[in-house]
Amino acid sequence: MTRLLATDLGERGYTVVSGPARGIDTAAHQASLTTGTIAVLAGGFDKIYPSENIPLAHDILDNGGALLTEMPLGWEPRAKDFPEA
Repeated sequence: MTRLLATDLGERGYTVVSGPARGIDTAAHQASLTTGTIAVLAGGFDKIYPSENIPLAHDILDNGGALLTEMPLGWEPRAKDFPEA
């Protein structure tokens, strides 16, 4: 269902913005690679979590998407830091 929804929204001009967590977040990013997706990281750019989604992060960038974080390089992702507000 997530893939269908993300694909349809992307085709209508919307961009997926989500964390890179396992499951629904991963499925949404994968489905919207060609239409626009932004992954919001809980750690630094060099500390993508979960690490199994490092290839997904590269795919996002390779397809014109973006990775965002408010944390400095080297920052380990912690549950209490996401979202920071």
